[in-house]
Amino acid sequence: MTAEVDEGAHLTWPEPTAPLHQPRRGLVAALEVAAAAALVALCLWLWDLGVVRTPVPDRPDLELTRYAGHLVALSIASGAVAGVALLDAIRNLVLASRKR
Repeated sequence: MTAEVDEGAHLTWPEPTAPLHQPRRGLVAALEVAAAAALVALCLWLWDLGVVRTPVPDRPDLELTRYAGHLVALSIASGAVAGVALLDAIRNLVLASRKR
């Protein structure tokens, strides 16, 4: 059992749609790192606003801590978005430097 091959049909690899080496992705990665740094600063600022410590007047060794839920949630969300931005920046750096 042998398969007959048509002489007119040639098997070829599909043409790539975009080259892997794209230096402009390095700029995108730098912008994402800057955005992640700003988001981390926002995260720390929101956390500081969201945690309120109140000393008890009669007991100097006691301190009450109150959490503002919406600010703490925004702080956690901005930290998570900063992490995703850093992961994407790493991916863009790899794609910017990869050779074909």
